Amino acid sequence: GHGHGDGRHDVWRAYRDSKRLHLLWCYELHRRQQQQCLAAGELRPLISVNNVSPGVVRTRLNREFPAVGRALLGLLGPLLPFLRSPARGAAGVVHAACAPELEGVSGRYFKDGLEVQSSQESQNKREAESAWKLTEAVFKKMESDGLNSSSKKDGKESKENISNKQQQQQY
Repeated sequence: GHGHGDGRHDVWRAYRDSKRLHLLWCYELHRRQQQQCLAAGELRPLISVNNVSPGVVRTRLNREFPAVGRALLGLLGPLLPFLRSPARGAAGVVHAACAPELEGVSGRYFKDGLEVQSSQESQNKREAESAWKLTEAVFKKMESDGLNSSSKKDGKESKENISNKQQQQQY
């Protein structure tokens, strides 16, 4: 397994894998958009798909640290200049989404406001396609299990769905 050997989940491995999967999936979305545009004779997609690293942001991931690590981070955190506030971490994301100079820019990776290369591992086209197919399979499974937004009509949940949720919460 990917845990610590004692049954605990390895949160750092899961975090790293989720970031890599996100990069793969976004690169695949960009590639598919480009193919559709070429097929339709359009110059570029209407929607840009970029990846942005917010940097090391002060979050609650430290709750997985041993008590000594949490205490040290609590004491030293304010002195560590590389730890960003959530607002500062979000600034790069907002910039990539709204900056006029990035209009039409797609399929890129940004860190600290600059375009950079992501890891070779995150650019593997075969793995990106697999990530896409896995996502499709998960959503199809959710749909068949009734776990997607189709249980909502006009933004409101059906009375039957709400009743089912209330019954589940009682147990």
